[in-house]
Amino acid sequence: MAVDMSMRVLIADDDETMLRIISKQAGVNDDIVKPCNAETLRQKIVSVIGQS
Repeated sequence: MAVDMSMRVLIADDDETMLRIISKQAGVNDDIVKPCNAETLRQKIVSVIGQS
């Protein structure tokens, strides 16, 4: 049995609500609203890795 270990983080503008909804349905683990800083990105990646 194959196990999908891929992780997906979407970075989108605040006004891209529909894209964020569709991405969640397609398997995106988390999203970040632009603009974001390096610490926010790091925290999201750590969070997504913890979900696997």
